[in-house]
Amino acid sequence: MELYKKLSSQIEDLDSRILAHANIHSGTDIAQRGGSHDILFLLKSFDLDLQCGYKLGTVCGYGRDDFESELE
Repeated sequence: MELYKKLSSQIEDLDSRILAHANIHSGTDIAQRGGSHDILFLLKSFDLDLQCGYKLGTVCGYGRDDFESELE
């Protein structure tokens, strides 16, 4: 919960990013690529992105750094 609170003050669209990551289509895509990552993994990866100065989604991978196109 604390990590979510910390990140929600730094990432304006955090809830939308979480929902996009957690939906069934994203989960299936990640599983087909050999992964299985929960929301905690996503939050930790965002935290690392911010600490390292990376574009959000870089550490997570799976195209999470191209979030805007996921919404279209």
